[in-house]
Amino acid sequence: MVCEEGEHDPGDAQRFWLVDPLDGTREFLRGSDAFSVNIALISEAYPCFGLVYLPASGVLFRGGTGLGAWRDGTPIRAGHGVAARCRVLVSPGQTAALGAELAPRLAAHGIAAHFSAEPGAIKFCRLAQGEAEVYARRTRTCGWDSAAGQAILEAAGGAVYDSTWQRLAYPYRPQWHNGDFTAVADPAWREPLAAG
Repeated sequence: MVCEEGEHDPGDAQRFWLVDPLDGTREFLRGSDAFSVNIALISEAYPCFGLVYLPASGVLFRGGTGLGAWRDGTPIRAGHGVAARCRVLVSPGQTAALGAELAPRLAAHGIAAHFSAEPGAIKFCRLAQGEAEVYARRTRTCGWDSAAGQAILEAAGGAVYDSTWQRLAYPYRPQWHNGDFTAVADPAWREPLAAG
């Protein structure tokens, strides 16, 4: 098991758990309920199963490759189809920068974008249950912040891409830092987002 507060090196293991016992520490300390426990099973550098638990509300999201995705036992499915309006989730403080980057790309395809700043892995779950279309991240995160959400979103029909528009992977690297990534409810959103 690899954990933010514990062991970081999985050694030669091709399958291991990647855990964040408290994603959204700042929100937790501020008294917000926007924090989660994230648990992902990594197999050959990719997440194949994930759990995101929201302790404040008792909501549990889970999903896995070939299994589907659920919120509290009810199946969920990411929204499909590229619509004329796009709900883009970003982390607090990134709205202006990501708006300047993504809004023109979407507008070139006739898509109007609405940006909403939200904390934590909850953004992946919002996409997985059809409440948004895109989650873009351009500041540093770690694998334990994103792998569980990625597994759930992919199980719900979405996708998560790195900065080269390849599937976001989790090979061992010191501190498990991710590069930039973009999560989408429907892989078809890749075309208008990658243009430019």
